[in-house]
Amino acid sequence: MGKWLEVKQIKWEFYISSADFSNVVKEYKDKIYELEQENKSLKKENADIKSELSKFSEAYKKYRDYEKEELAESCYDLARENESLRAEVKNLVERNIELDKKYTFVLSKLRR
Repeated sequence: MGKWLEVKQIKWEFYISSADFSNVVKEYKDKIYELEQENKSLKKENADIKSELSKFSEAYKKYRDYEKEELAESCYDLARENESLRAEVKNLVERNIELDKKYTFVLSKLRR
């Protein structure tokens, strides 16, 4: 650009004349067009990326829900196993108590 732009300042804002602005637009019209095309392609790319992201997001939500279900089933299975082990321990304790009673009874008979 061969000419300096005349800039006017009005209350802390800067302005150039419309003629100067037109000259700048004419001089840089190829660059402006190129940037507009790049902007369009970036918008398209952004839309494509958002679309892909939403696909991954849905897949992740399904995976996360599946993981929660698996964890819940695992907890349920462990709770059932825990109850079964508690019942088995209770039976063993009761059996041990019965054996202790028999042992004590036999010992008392032997000591007499």
